[in-house]
Amino acid sequence: MAVLPNEGFNVVGHLDSLLGTGQAARNLIEVLQENDVPHHAINVRLTESVLGPEMQTNSDTKYQNTIWAINPERLQQAQRHLPDVAAETTRSVGYWWWELSQVPPIFQEMSTRVDEIWAPSSFIAETLSHELDTPVFKVPLTAPDVQPPNTSDINEIRLELEIDAREFVVITTADLLSSIDRKNIQGAIQAFTKAFSARDKAILVVKLLNTKARPLARERIAAWAESNPNIRIVDQSLTRQEMLALVSGSDVLLSLHRSEGLGLHLMEAMAVGTPVVTSNYSGNLDFCTRDNCILVEGEVIPAHDASGQYLNLPDASWFEPNIGQAADALRELYRDDAFRAKI
Repeated sequence: MAVLPNEGFNVVGHLDSLLGTGQAARNLIEVLQENDVPHHAINVRLTESVLGPEMQTNSDTKYQNTIWAINPERLQQAQRHLPDVAAETTRSVGYWWWELSQVPPIFQEMSTRVDEIWAPSSFIAETLSHELDTPVFKVPLTAPDVQPPNTSDINEIRLELEIDAREFVVITTADLLSSIDRKNIQGAIQAFTKAFSARDKAILVVKLLNTKARPLARERIAAWAESNPNIRIVDQSLTRQEMLALVSGSDVLLSLHRSEGLGLHLMEAMAVGTPVVTSNYSGNLDFCTRDNCILVEGEVIPAHDASGQYLNLPDASWFEPNIGQAADALRELYRDDAFRAKI
């Protein structure tokens, strides 16, 4: 068998998935490209997620080093799916994401299958370092190279979604394969409802992904929103460029998350110039400051996830943002164009 080169990485991930971990894996590949690091992309499809544009890859092993940009719950399946890659790799790196202060047992189990773990934020690095014996290194995910959409793209997506050009648009987003309680969509709806009356020319766009895979979660969100006619649920699939145009054409991106591993959607909103109102907690604090967004205060409390995604984590905690403060911030952004332009 030929000796594989040591200078370079195989990168295994959900490369054509619209999952956040899929986008993160693509961003990692972009970083390797920009820094002239030899690499080879290997796509695996092991999720229920809606797919994006297909990526042309193959499952050959080209380097001794492999980055498994796949979280522990799918890692064993991926290594069985790619036995040659697993067998020919001499250095395995787990590129892992997590959102709470405690990890489930599968993280402990799968950490023995990698030589080291790369964590894309301080929050993830601190949690994994505390919970696991495998060496953990913070490898920051840099801001994505995003070109702000042009006016015609923004106008086109607003027309398609029937968003009036005169409306003040607040957008909040969630992938339903994640926890809507962690994403705190209900909190975003409450803050918007508290901030605006029916007479205000303001709407809240709740952009959802993977609603067909999680219909009950979609029903919960619809129930929270049903009393406010100025809340619109958008659950159709959008391309990455359409999504960037929607965010760019919005006046505020609102994320009252209870916890985030990093917050790629916040990064991208900032990249296209959309003001951000977000929780002062967890992974997003690597790049969210009082100078570039509005940070909402709150308190750290025991994590209780009604959606059932985080089970058997008795010591886990997350954040409860102040809804009143978030509503005040939305109101000020609505009233004061000059203030909004500063964010």
